[in-house]
This record gives sequence, structure tokens and C-alpha cells, in this order.
Amino acid sequence: MVALPGASAVTTAMAASGLPADQFVYLGFLPRKKGEKRRLLESVSTEPRTIICFESPYRVVDSLQAMLEKLGDRNVAVCRELTKLYEEVFRGTLSEAVKHFQKPRGEFTIVIQGTGDIKKSLRKARDKSKMGV
Repeated sequence: MVALPGASAVTTAMAASGLPADQFVYLGFLPRKKGEKRRLLESVSTEPRTIICFESPYRVVDSLQAMLEKLGDRNVAVCRELTKLYEEVFRGTLSEAVKHFQKPRGEFTIVIQGTGDIKKSLRKARDKSKMGV
């Protein structure tokens, strides 16, 4: 699936992510300093809406690792070079993304599953198990 180019990497990444797009929180670029970055991630750790941020290739691996530590192993779409020749949309978990992007290049837009989507998934699984499915 390739998302159509638009006026914003945020909306293009959201469309390509496959994560809930009805509501989201946009963080902009994450702070450069580790402590500030970790505090920001901790402040959104219970955010029910999808979370979107930008990151540079120089800090993306560290940021993905910080997300994994502060948010848990959630679903994520890591979008690289959107609307450009080497566009890539990686969909998986944060731990898989950390392993995948070992030599990152290009501009990154990261779309992270909110806790609301996680809770819905758990409810569906619980309901299925009650029904014997």
C-alpha cells in the first residue's frame, strides 16, 4: 500500500499506518535531550489516541528504544522519506522497528498505537474467549 502525497507528512503517515485515524496527538519533533524525551514519552504513555511525531535519522533508533521503554511494545508505523523515491512504511511493533532501523537514512514520521486501541483489542480478545472462539 502506498499513501497518496498530501500537504502534510502527518496525514500521509496516518493514512499509511493502518492505525486509528479518528483522533491523534501530534508531538512534533521529539526533544533532543534524553531526559526531556523520556519525560515527554512518559507524559503520553496513557494517551488513548494515536501518537505521531517526527524524528531525524540521527536520533530515530534512540527514540524508538525510548518509546519501547516508556510506552511498551506497541504497534507502530515508521514512515521514511514519504512521497519520495525511497519511501518506506514499516509496520510492526516498537521492538521490531528498533531491530529494523539499524542504519537509518532520511526523514522519519512515527505513528504509535494509543492505549485506547490496545484496550479495544484486549476487550475483543476477551469477548472472543468468552464465546469460545
